[in-house]
Amino acid sequence: MARIEFTGPVDVASDGTFTVSGRVVADTPEPPPIPPAKAPNTLRVSEDVWCALSGVDPTPDTNPAGFPPVGDATMGGRGKDQAVVFTARDAANRWGTAVVVDATGVVVEVVDRQTANPDPGGPAAPKGGCVVSFHGTARDWALASLRRGVRVRFTVEDRPTVPVPVPPPAGGGTDYSVACYHLVYQSTGRVPAVLPASLTELRLAFAFDQPGGLDFADGGFVRTSQAWKDTLSGFTGRGGVVNVSFGGAENRFDVSDPAGSARRVSALLGAVGGSAFDWDIEVGSAFATAQAVEVTRGVAATLGAAGFRGASMAPNGNNHAAYLDAAVALHKAGLLHWTGHQVYDYPGPTYEALAGRLREALARGLPPAVLGAGFALQSPVRNGHWTLNASVDAARRMRAEFGVRRAFLWTEPGTWQSGAAAQWCDRVAEVLA
Repeated sequence: MARIEFTGPVDVASDGTFTVSGRVVADTPEPPPIPPAKAPNTLRVSEDVWCALSGVDPTPDTNPAGFPPVGDATMGGRGKDQAVVFTARDAANRWGTAVVVDATGVVVEVVDRQTANPDPGGPAAPKGGCVVSFHGTARDWALASLRRGVRVRFTVEDRPTVPVPVPPPAGGGTDYSVACYHLVYQSTGRVPAVLPASLTELRLAFAFDQPGGLDFADGGFVRTSQAWKDTLSGFTGRGGVVNVSFGGAENRFDVSDPAGSARRVSALLGAVGGSAFDWDIEVGSAFATAQAVEVTRGVAATLGAAGFRGASMAPNGNNHAAYLDAAVALHKAGLLHWTGHQVYDYPGPTYEALAGRLREALARGLPPAVLGAGFALQSPVRNGHWTLNASVDAARRMRAEFGVRRAFLWTEPGTWQSGAAAQWCDRVAEVLA
């Protein structure tokens, strides 16, 4: 298209005719849409922070991994651990994160559909923009690297497809956890009068092998108590995660038959509305990593993507190295919920010690999105406790330094009765949300 641009005054002759001066000017072409016509293979934030893309508006021909012949037929074009671009609307299923990018390349919204309850659906792309949908390890990258206001570039780069790299530590993302371990023995497992709205995850400690089978202590107290049933139902109804911790000090949890263990774990999770479970096998310097992966994989297959978030871990100083190996294996298998070191199992815990554990995990390839830290206001170890202010400050610092946004609190009965647990949840949520 072209237009006439007038460049001078109108000259009127005595006979009434007039002439004008002008020139023909071609229209300025509109900027190319995002993404460019040639499908990009990279979304880049900076030289060091980038993510591989698996296609634009994928089809079975262009991205067969997003349209598997068997299994989940609702992937919608985005396969396991992939990031794909949609130019109209996020068409993938809810088990991922959608990032909306405007026509200038600026992130305007981050929607973590995986943790939303209910699922808000796939967001629409703005005019000239797009939606990038992330799953698995790509989702981890997005939550750590992208937030409202970040500018991104879609590029075509001459390189082979490579795994999504772990970004440098950075804040941002929409996914965080504020969790509490709660003892559910009949003598100590009094149901909290109120679970604070800031609590996102409740870990029930402990379930273990007993003469009657795998169950909670005291005849399955938490499973059979009507007060607990009502509390857990209300908690999951508002989107809370119920996590069952298996093992515990001096308790046995046999994993020699992974398939059988997976069935038993799945049944117990189903009885309490659980969507995650916690490996708490006190094993010293060893851990049954291969069996743990197989058990977790079996639970995931039984409960399905909609019903299972993964397995968590809370290593202490004695088993840290063995648990870290297992956490890496679970993460590579797509089965790790998150792992957080118990920074209260020795006298005088400090933020520096916590930071050291996080650096170890990051160096092993675990992204910030699956890392956290454990605190105690009343520690089972003499002088192992934190003050409320010190633990909140540590949570603030680990987010600022590493982009880590998950924390749990070990609770004793008095922690709830005094209101300290609820106060801790509120304060920590303020710095992690």
